[in-house]
Order: sequence, then structure tokens, then C-alpha cells
Amino acid sequence: MNSPVSRRGFLQRSSVVAASLAGAPWVAPAADASAAPRRALDFAAVRKPLATFAVITDTHYAVGADGRAPHPYLARATETMAEMQAAGAEFALHLGDLVNSFPGDPRFAAEVRLARAQLAASRMPIYAVPGNHDVGQKPSLVSPGHAAQRVRQEWVDGYLQQFRADYQAFDRAGCRVILLNAMLFNTSLPREQQQWDRLRADLDGAADLKVVLGLHVPVFWHRPDDAGPGNYDVIDEPVRGKLLELILKHKVRIVFSGHAHRPIVNTYGNSLLLTAPSTTFGRTFGFYPGVPDIVTDPAKRGWLLVRVYEDDLIVNRVRTRASELPEGAKVLVTRQSFENARCHLATMFPAPRGVAPQQAPPAEGKPAVPAGPARRMDDATLAAADLGVRYVRVIGAINTPDYAQALLAAARLGQRTVTSLPPEPKIVADAVRALGKVTGLIETSDAETFAAAVKAAGGKSRVMVGPVSPERLGEALALDSIWVSVLLEGKGKTGLELAQQALALRNAHPKRVFWFDIANGPTDPAELAHLFLLTYGLGVVVNPLPAAVAGSGALLDRGGDPTPAHLALRTLASVLGEPMKRTDGTQGALNRFWFAGAGGRFVEALWTDGPPMRVALGEGRAGATLVDLTTGLAWSLPADGQVVVGKLPTLVCKL
Repeated sequence: MNSPVSRRGFLQRSSVVAASLAGAPWVAPAADASAAPRRALDFAAVRKPLATFAVITDTHYAVGADGRAPHPYLARATETMAEMQAAGAEFALHLGDLVNSFPGDPRFAAEVRLARAQLAASRMPIYAVPGNHDVGQKPSLVSPGHAAQRVRQEWVDGYLQQFRADYQAFDRAGCRVILLNAMLFNTSLPREQQQWDRLRADLDGAADLKVVLGLHVPVFWHRPDDAGPGNYDVIDEPVRGKLLELILKHKVRIVFSGHAHRPIVNTYGNSLLLTAPSTTFGRTFGFYPGVPDIVTDPAKRGWLLVRVYEDDLIVNRVRTRASELPEGAKVLVTRQSFENARCHLATMFPAPRGVAPQQAPPAEGKPAVPAGPARRMDDATLAAADLGVRYVRVIGAINTPDYAQALLAAARLGQRTVTSLPPEPKIVADAVRALGKVTGLIETSDAETFAAAVKAAGGKSRVMVGPVSPERLGEALALDSIWVSVLLEGKGKTGLELAQQALALRNAHPKRVFWFDIANGPTDPAELAHLFLLTYGLGVVVNPLPAAVAGSGALLDRGGDPTPAHLALRTLASVLGEPMKRTDGTQGALNRFWFAGAGGRFVEALWTDGPPMRVALGEGRAGATLVDLTTGLAWSLPADGQVVVGKLPTLVCKL
């Protein structure tokens, strides 16, 4: 059962996308309401968590060369603090590098005073632990500059004097949060053994609590056997092995770290290891042995938001804005992701080590830099969770540890993962057994493999047939599958045309669950906005994302800001509840789509087939919010109840 567009061809032609307070927090006084950010993270439709907290790192509070002038990092960290408050975070974990200089630098004392003042000014408790900039470098860095900055007892004592604690443990909403001073590891300082004793006692006493660890330096960056000595980015052995043993033994749910200034996703056992981005800047990667410098996108700075539920911890990365909004503007950016039952967005990304680094050209008179191991490609994993992607098809060889890790990481971030099996029925049982519950769906391409997968999975509910072209759909339907993956050719088609094609197939086969992959689909955010609006609520899964692994395609722009397509999808997801009623119609040149939710909430999409036109909305929409997908901004409905509508939908919504 072959499609006119082969699976290999589709993969080549479609781009991939890419948790009793006993510590010493910095408690915030009440802040001036006028300081609230103009942007709002909208959680109107999110199921209420037991607790919400933020994870920030590497604020690098800095002063100018004269010790007094403001530094750009201050504004960026201040913006992040405002975003966390707007998102409803009850407390925050700060994973180190509070300041930019090192102990002994003439500016260090001024930066410590600045960091203390900024943490105290926050509205929420902030639990902080030190990074290398706060107390010194790890012992194995032996270059002259690093050796001079090596961690010392006097510098740790100075941190304790200023920030009161370098180890913290507390319980909140069924979680035990433990924050460690990673810079003590392998130092043989007396405080290192004291920390190990406290850590083991706190882990032994965690009982049925979900354990969350936080520390500055990642446990490992590439894989558990990373090179350690001389490697700026990871914890050295023998501490790494001891820490991993405890993580495995106590079934630690998540380990948060910083230091790398970019998101990194790892798993160990069933634990998720997340390295958070910096609030202030990305950095180049010439520190990792064998990997040439890689310049990170400055738009990728940000922080993590964690929501705690009885059954899970949900983590999203929040990108910090790269540009200012006009006064009075409010952007509806939601981060509830997959919890919403109507979130139908899908994508695919490769196992993290599926792309080899490019070899850097040699500088004049110097030898070439070796390419080294495959470079991590983790941004797609977090980007998919941030953008509301519920289903992911992971690409790679299914018999590799990297593939299994990618599946587990996606599942730990709340996504339903899809394993695409090759047409080899004899390997199906072994594959299903090996991947276990991590795989949400099993995709097969032919009748024999489908039958083997149904038998191995214990039923049809987890097996998807495809991808097939619409012309070959009959062969897939003949297998009586519940899930069917259909490959739509998008070249030259608008979002409206693709949505109409999906609607026709859905109406013709109402008992099937369709997954629509779109090859060569539209990259224009306006067209994707149309596609999302018109397919939302159909009971289908749509994978239209054309982005490269390093970004988020037409859902986020290069500044990390939401595009019209993102706003359309997130407005629908955040406003609508169950049950949902959908109607549509036309009035001359005016097209209208109406989605009605519970409690009087609704989303109305208006657009024209021709020139812009003024539309009277009437009294029934009083108190509604207007979302202009052209500008990405939102306002309260004007007093006269009229708006100008163009070819790109204008959304009228009641929250």
C-alpha cells in the first residue's frame, strides 16, 4: 500500500520540528501594579494545578565597567521576573550564576548587591543555589584562567553570608524539591560531604512524593559517559555516577539544571533531565570536547514554567520576548499545551543526536577542528510542548538508545509519541515490547505489519495505518483501522483548500480518527491560521509544521513572538471548553466561523474574500476581546462595536 509520495520522500521534503517550606527564599514585597507587563500568558482553559512554579537560571546580574552604569542583562532579567508573575508562578527556583563576574573581580561586590536587591524585589519567594560565577569553577578546569577562578571555601562562605543557603529542600503540593550546590562536587571540601549526607536523608524521607532536583551544572550534556575533566558543561566523575545512582534509586521525576544557556533534554531511567535556557543570553559552544563553536540564537533565552498535578508535572519553556509591544496591547499566548482535549497539532522531530555537527573551517595557520560527536538537537522537543503539540512522530532507528530516549522525553513532556515501524512484521513484537508504554501510537505501512502490530499491542486503538495518499485511502480503510494517516500534498494550495480537503474526508468517514500530514504545505502564518481555524474541532490531528529543527516555524517568528497561526490556535485552545458547537456561513463577501464553548465563551472568526470591509458586531459581543492576526495584538471591543475585517481572519472572543 504505497502512496504516490513515498515516506522517505515525504520526510525529505517536509522540514521537521523541531516542580513545608524550609529553605531561605527571597520573599517579595508587594509590587506596583503599574509595573505589570503588557503581555499576558492566558491560562483561562487550563485545569487548575496544585501548584505552579518557575525555573530560571543564569541571570548574570551585571554592572557597567564603572560599577554603576546599567547593564543590558538587568533589563532582560527584570522582564523575566515580570513574565513569571504574569504566569501565576507561586515561587521560583534560581539555578545559579546570579551574577556575571567572578569572586575577586572588582565588580563582583556591586553585582552581588544588585542580585540581592532584585531577588528581594520579586513578588514571589525565590530559592537560589550558586553557579560557577557565584562561588568559582569546578576543580577539573585547569586552564590558567579557570584555575585562578577555581571554587574556594572562602567564596562559598561569602555566598552563604550574602544569600543564606546553598542547599535547600522543601515540600510543596506532593513534590519534594531539593536544590544542590553543584560547585562543591569533587572538591573534597567539608561542605561537600555534608551536602551528600543531607541529600541522602532528604531522598530517603521523600516516600511517595514526586522528587524534583535542581542544580547549576547539567549531570551530563551528551550522554551519561560524557568526558568530564576539562569539560566546562558537565559534572565530573565520580560524583556523576553517584548522583545518577541516587536519581535512579529514588525515581527522581525531574532534574533541572542551568549553565549551558540553551535547552537540553535528556532522560536517565524514567527521569527527565532538563537544562533551562538563560534569561539573558545564549552562548557559543566551544567548551564541549570535540565540538566546534556553535552560536546560539539570542531569541532562545527564556525560562521554564512547571505546573504540579496529582498525577504529573507539566513543564513548558517560555520564550522571553525580543521586542516591545505598543502600550495597551495584550497578546494571547497560552502554554497549557496538550491538556486541552481539542489541541490537535502534531509534528515530527528526530532523535536528539540525529544531526552531525559541521566541521569548522580551520583558522589560518591552525589545524582543522574535528567534527566530534553528533550535536544535540533538543530545541524541537521543548518547542513542540511549548506550542501545544500533542502528537509527535519521532524519526530515527527504533533499535537505538537515542530513539528510546527521545520517545521517553517527549512522553515526559506530555506528548503522545508515534513509532513508525518498517514493513517487517517479524520485528513488531520485539519493538512493542522494548518500547513498552512510552509509545502512544504505532504506525504501520502495510496490512501484514498492521496485523502483527494489532496483535502485539493488544488491539487496534494504538495502531495507525499510513501515511497514504487520498487516492489510496481505500486500502487503509479496508484494514478496519481506527487511526489513519493521510498525506496531503500542499503545494500550491491555500490553508482554506487543505482544510476543505480534510473536512471532506472526515465527513465521509466519521468513525475514523484522521492524522493529516501535509507535504510541501503553506509556510505563510496567515494560511496556517486559516488551516487551524477550519480544522479545529473536527476530531482530526494535523501536522502542517514546516519548520527546521532549530526553530518553531510559522508558529513563532525569529524573535520568539507568536505569529498569526499561533494566535489562532492558542486562542481556540484557551477559550473553548466542552461541549463545543461549530457553525459557519457567509454574508456576501464576509465569511464567518463561530465556535461556541461552555459558560458563554466563544470564538468568532471573520474574514473576507475581497477588499477589507467594516463589520458591525452588535451588542451580543459586548465585553469581547478582538485578536487582530495581522498585528498579533488584542484589544477590548471598541465602543461602537465595529471592526474592519480583511482577508486574514479577525478573531472576536469572550474569555
